Amino acid sequence: MEPIDVVLMNHDNDAKLATVKQEVNDWMKQHPLYS
Repeated sequence: MEPIDVVLMNHDNDAKLATVKQEVNDWMKQHPLYS
């Protein structure tokens, strides 16, 4: 499931939102905005 879908379906679940946030942050570390 895509992160945006998880967030939209669990907008009131703080634990799930925190998990998605961490997953997105970990994924974005591989794609720095500025090199």
